[in-house]
Amino acid sequence: MYNILICDDEKDIVNALKIYLNDSNYYFLEAYDGEEAVHVVETKEVHLVLMDIMMPEMDGNELCNVIKSDLKTSHIPVILLTACNTVDDKIKGLQSGADAYIPKPFYPKHVLTRICTLLDNRAKLWERFQSGVPLNIAANENEVSAKDNEFICALYAKFNEYVDDECVDMELLAKEIGVNRSLFFQKVKALTNDSPFELLKNYRLQRAAELLVK
Repeated sequence: MYNILICDDEKDIVNALKIYLNDSNYYFLEAYDGEEAVHVVETKEVHLVLMDIMMPEMDGNELCNVIKSDLKTSHIPVILLTACNTVDDKIKGLQSGADAYIPKPFYPKHVLTRICTLLDNRAKLWERFQSGVPLNIAANENEVSAKDNEFICALYAKFNEYVDDECVDMELLAKEIGVNRSLFFQKVKALTNDSPFELLKNYRLQRAAELLVK
């Protein structure tokens, strides 16, 4: 089950999108301005954000920038829906970190397809990050944010450092990376779908397999 946050200042549009995108795999969360959306992504598990650009308090571009610049939320895919269809508008939206930009009026099937594609890509990234070679996995900035790339590279550098340590202190490891324990466990799970302990175990198995081959 994926939690999708729909953010638009018009309740009718939010309700319409929930009807258009109805799928047994999705649970929909709602927000009606940017500040409310920030609160939702910071306090709930959100797998994707679908939002309008034109909103009061904080517009979609600003909200997208907030989501993508915060390590706690930078892994969440963002789709911008907007009636602003000039090339400059699209460039501005993508520069804010958006993963997709869909102009209005839109076809519901188009939006649903983009959601499916982004969530499928996220699942593939889980598999690739689990392979333990982040430096070339995360090189494509269209697949992962700069903050996520930095985090996963730092994580595997620490795994490599502690690969022979049977009593790794994950709280200390998190501190060495520069995050608190809670965010560390949350971020590793979001990026790899594993706990830090499971990920380290898989990394050690892969390293052992490499040594056996050599």
